[in-house]
Amino acid sequence: MEKQSSLKEHICELEQHLLEPKIRTDPAKLDQLLADVFWIRKFGKCLV
Repeated sequence: MEKQSSLKEHICELEQHLLEPKIRTDPAKLDQLLADVFWIRKFGKCLV
C-alpha cells in the first residue's frame, strides 16, 4: 500500500509541473514529462 501512495504522490507532482508556465513553454521539458502517445492522440498522427 505504501508503494501505491508513493506512486500517486509522484504522479501528482509530475502533473503539477505541467501547470507551470516555464515548463509548458519549454518543448524539451514537455518532452520529458509527456509520453509519445500523448502527442499522437493529441494531434492525430505521429510527428516523428
